[in-house]
Amino acid sequence: MLAGVPDLYVPRWRLWVEMKRATGGRLSSPQRDMIRHLEDCGDTVIVSYGCADAIEKVKAWLASR
Repeated sequence: MLAGVPDLYVPRWRLWVEMKRATGGRLSSPQRDMIRHLEDCGDTVIVSYGCADAIEKVKAWLASR
């Protein structure tokens, strides 16, 4: 395992999803660095706060493609 890697990855879409608690969740420094690196590589990273937020953000991202 590597510190900061997001929780979920969808290879077909090059989409990463970092799951945080709905309240009180925040990114660590290694997570912010990894997100920046992944986005620099051309991948998409979604940071979500709870399951419902993740679903909505992924749906919105899919609709915008």
